[in-house]
Parts: sequence; structure tokens; C-alpha cells
Amino acid sequence: MNIIRKKSASINVNSLLGINIYLYLMSYVLFFESGEVRIVYDGLLLSLIILGTTYILLQKRVILSPFFIASLVYGIILLVSYLYTPSPGSGKYGLAYYGICLIIIFILTNYIDCREKIYQLIKLFVWAGVGISVKTFNYYGLDMFTMASNYTGSTSTAFRIGGDIGNSNNIGMYCMFATVFAIYLISEQKVKIKGLYIAACLLCITVGLLTGSKKAIIILFVGIAILLITKKGNSIGKKVLMMFIVISILSLIYWAIMKFPFFTTIKLRIEEFLKLFSDESSSSDDYARFYMFEKGMDAFRNHPFMGNGVYSSQHYFGAYSHNNYIEILMNTGIIGFISFYAIYFMHCLKVIKGFIKFSEFRPLVYSCLLLILMLGSGFVYYFSVYFQTMMVLISSIIYIELKSKRNIVKTK
Repeated sequence: MNIIRKKSASINVNSLLGINIYLYLMSYVLFFESGEVRIVYDGLLLSLIILGTTYILLQKRVILSPFFIASLVYGIILLVSYLYTPSPGSGKYGLAYYGICLIIIFILTNYIDCREKIYQLIKLFVWAGVGISVKTFNYYGLDMFTMASNYTGSTSTAFRIGGDIGNSNNIGMYCMFATVFAIYLISEQKVKIKGLYIAACLLCITVGLLTGSKKAIIILFVGIAILLITKKGNSIGKKVLMMFIVISILSLIYWAIMKFPFFTTIKLRIEEFLKLFSDESSSSDDYARFYMFEKGMDAFRNHPFMGNGVYSSQHYFGAYSHNNYIEILMNTGIIGFISFYAIYFMHCLKVIKGFIKFSEFRPLVYSCLLLILMLGSGFVYYFSVYFQTMMVLISSIIYIELKSKRNIVKTK
């Protein structure tokens, strides 16, 4: 009787934890940056910690994944670096944000133990993107198309939706990642109502483009291309067909950007960014990031091993450096850089060596891992719950697929 009760309690906590994870990530995407209903976000975080701890205790096992261990080691290095940071005030916030990431990584690592939960998390990324898209539409209304269409001028004063309810770049990235995840689910026949997910893609792409985020464009173009080209089981003929489909989809999106006046902002931002590689003048925003890169490298060279301390970029720039690689090198030096990125490159090696060659998740792992590494050159994500959750997803897929592979070998 006690065994039945314990099993029932474990099932109930498992369901509640799943719901809590869903609500927490949704609240992070929808409200964290805007500061709205912060009490709801904090309450969901507290209940996540309580339910997560209860779930792990009921399971009577603790999974210390390589990703969590690597993240914990980097957390310790960050904590030590607080002792010599020139920005102790900002440093406290940096440590707090990273501490929350560690908690999320630990709980999710122990919760995601099967393919079903992997698909739950993938769908969560989709609906989080839809949620922020709906919120954006609700705030601006259809007038945003008129406002964007009437815009003429430089990108420094461009109309970009999202800035009034959060960060335009982040909203754009959330929307485009939602699109990539939705396309993956559709292509792998993992959704019952394809029309619903196609509608979600169209909504997210529209909002993502209107944010004017260049990173959003990279996620959309690179993500779709990798997803479809690396799809499992494709013969040479199918790969050629997929290449044609990819080129057609991306050409259609490019045509829409060039054709419709309400996409003027993203069009201009792309054009100004490309001017960096020519003799023509570019936007002040792009030059500012190049300045941060140069100054960040100078700061790193002054303290190459241990770095300048957590959030030291606030001391040098009054903001973070807009580059995850530079931020980590500046903050924690080469020691912190190796401890943070070692697990990323270990995952890359596993992928290259074919550990997930026959996995249904292969296209998604390829796409997400490459995109995260690419985005690091223009975005700081080491303390982002959203991107750390995505890395947990990648790590869990690799862990579960390797475990499944070993079990098959043992059975044989």
C-alpha cells in the first residue's frame, strides 16, 4: 500500500513539475525583461525549486550531468571573481542571475529523462514564442504595420517593435527559435494539427522580422537550412530536394523583406551591417560593438588568466559587451572561458563523431548548437535562463540517446 502511495505521489509531483516548468519559462519570456507581474515570476521560481527538490527526493537519485558540473565549476569561478571585480554592484546581479540558471539546469537535468519530456520542452519553446508574439500584437495592434511602413530614415531612429515591452532583439530571437522548433516538429510528423503550427510559424516570423533583429534573421535562415538539410534518413535525391525547398523558403522570406514596406527596418539593418565589410559607412550600433570587442580584448590581455571579475564590462562600457566570448574572457579569463565552453565543444565532438547520427533529434541538435555558438559573437547569454534551458535540452538529448545506444548494445 505504501509503495502504491509513493508511486502515486511521484506521478503527481512529476505532472505538477512539468506544468510549473511550462509556466515558469513562459513567464520568463513574457514578463522577465519588462518587469511586469514580477511577483508571479518569482512565485513560479520558488514553486519550481520546491517541486523540483521534492521530485528528486522521490526519485531517490540525483543526476549530475556533465553540463551541470561544467556550469557549476564556472559558477564557482564567477563567485571567486566577485572578490576582485571593479563592478561589485552589478556583479551581485550577475551572480544572482547565474545562480538561478544553475538551479534551472539542475532541476531540468533531473526532470528530462525520456523522449516524451524532450518533446514537451520543444513544444514549450514554440508556444513561448507564440506567447510573446501575441503579447506584442496585443500591445501595438495592427497600427504597427502602418508605423513601420511610414518610416524613412537611418537605422539609429528606426521603428522596432518590442522595445516598449522588453528587448526587441530578444523578442525577435524568441520568435525565430519558436519557428525553428515548430518546423522541426512538423517535418518529423510530431504534431497532430499541422495547420496550427504553420500558423504559429507565420505569426512568429512576422513579429520576429518587425523587431528588426539581425540575430533573428540568422536564427531563421541558418536554423531552417540546417534542420531540413540534416534531416534523418535523407538519400542524395532527398537532400537535393531539401536543398531546393530550403532555397525556396528562404528566397520567399527574402522577397517578403524586400517587397513589403513594413519590413523596411530589418532591410536597412541588414544593408548597414553588410557595409561593415566594405568602405561604406555603417551604423553607429555596429561600430560600438566593434569598439567593445577591441576594448574587451585589451581588458582580457591585462588579466588573461583570471579575468577582471564578474560584470567587469559594466566598468569599461557601462553595459555588457554584446559578445559572450568577450564577456567571459573579460570576466573570468582563459580559465573561465575553458571551463564554460569545454562542454559546448564536447557536445560538438559527440555530434561530429556521429553519436546521434541515427537519432530523430539530430537536425535539432545540429541547428541549436551551431546557432548558440554563432549568436555568442553578438549576444551575452551565459546568464540567460532561456539559452541555458536550450543547452539543457541539447545535453539531455545527447545523454538519453547515448544511454539508449548503450542499452541496445548490452541487450545484443
